[in-house]
Amino acid sequence: MLQQIRDKITGWFAALFLGAIAVVLIFWGIQFESSVNVAAATVNGEKIPVEAVRRGWQNRQAELQQVLRDELPEELVKTEQQRLLEDYIRRELLLQRAASLGYRVSDQELVAALAAIESLQVDGQFSRDRYAALLRAQGRTEADFEAEFRRDLEINQLQNAVGVSAFALPGELNRRVQLMGETREVQML
Repeated sequence: MLQQIRDKITGWFAALFLGAIAVVLIFWGIQFESSVNVAAATVNGEKIPVEAVRRGWQNRQAELQQVLRDELPEELVKTEQQRLLEDYIRRELLLQRAASLGYRVSDQELVAALAAIESLQVDGQFSRDRYAALLRAQGRTEADFEAEFRRDLEINQLQNAVGVSAFALPGELNRRVQLMGETREVQML
């Protein structure tokens, strides 16, 4: 059958037909991805990708199986999956808040934070080879890891700012000390 098609489509018609197909493919290409953008959750209009949550669950599941060394109970699986999704939602909310308040991590801060990670050091110095090897082992790219690490640093900036700004008045401290040392006797009739 293919031979019959080939025999009948020859000459200038075949060249015109193949040229039209080539032009279409050059300008529009072929897209194999799904047009449906699936999200695990949507937080203030920002979508949390299902794939990110799925990877997080696979990592958490591996940790749990190492600890329990047995089949995970269905109830534990459901509670851990819910907790993981809530963690992703909380992280997205913190990211949005940090962005709205203008928290940013410069390239120099990112490099310094990466160099401070002990697992990326050899003899106390940052090792580019070890960094690349660990990323390959995790199946991640430098750009993805650094973007995620930058977001983590922005969240840390926000949390540290809130923690440093917390204070208690002397009267509140005195009252707390009094309450902690207070005892009561109760009798029942």
